[in-house]
Amino acid sequence: MIIYYLIDKNRLRKTAQAATTLLFFSIFQLVFQPLIFAGNSLEKTAAEYRLRGYEEQQRGNLERALEYYTKALAFGEKNAVVFNDIGVLYEQMGLLKKAEENYLRSISVDPQYLPPYTNLAYLYKGQGDTRLAAQYFQQRLEQSSGDDPWYKRIEEELIAVNPGYRKQKIRREAEDLHREMVEKVRDEFSLSITRAEKHYQKGEEHLRAKQYDEALKEFDHALSVTPNNPKIIRAKEEALYEKALLEAKIRTQDAAHMLERGELEAARDEYKKILATIPEEPFQKSE
Repeated sequence: MIIYYLIDKNRLRKTAQAATTLLFFSIFQLVFQPLIFAGNSLEKTAAEYRLRGYEEQQRGNLERALEYYTKALAFGEKNAVVFNDIGVLYEQMGLLKKAEENYLRSISVDPQYLPPYTNLAYLYKGQGDTRLAAQYFQQRLEQSSGDDPWYKRIEEELIAVNPGYRKQKIRREAEDLHREMVEKVRDEFSLSITRAEKHYQKGEEHLRAKQYDEALKEFDHALSVTPNNPKIIRAKEEALYEKALLEAKIRTQDAAHMLERGELEAARDEYKKILATIPEEPFQKSE
């Protein structure tokens, strides 16, 4: 009896140890295994799941593809690409309402991502809703850049479901062309004013230095750019006036020398010419 008791006691001790160990592993599994699983799962990126989903979708395994796409969303941030892929998948499965919902989610996550606009437009077109089809075809165009390879095709689709778009496009292009022409003319005019002002300033410098021929050249250049500029016209008139006075003084000196030499007839003719070139009234400078 004593020996049996000892053996039985040892068995109880071993059984208790086994139970404790089992309890420990059970707790470990309940607490730590989900964390380990989650950690391993998080190592698989959303891109990897999406790729698997795409591969399954190409094989025709739509439910399997949906499972991978769902995991891509679960282990990654909200992704417009994945929502769009799920929308395509649902559309292939004939679940058009769910397809629509996911296309719209894709757009809400990233309005710059273009495929869901096109997919929604074709979805609505297939349902005979040309108004919504036109709306999303147009939004696709508005979001597109100049190098969008789909642009021409989408534009043709938009014209097909909304013939009035062609007239809108022509009117918009005409308005853009008019605006470009106005801006070009304004820019050219501004540039002309700048060039004319430079010639005017150089002319003023020559005028102050009594270099009248050089001043007149600069003023003529300025007037060739802005013909009706009153400031430049008046500056040229002043240069002509000052030049005429200077020439009259020089010729008067020449005529005086003729008188000193006794060349009376020649002096008389020179004075007549001088009188013809002298301005009738003095030049009135602006204040």
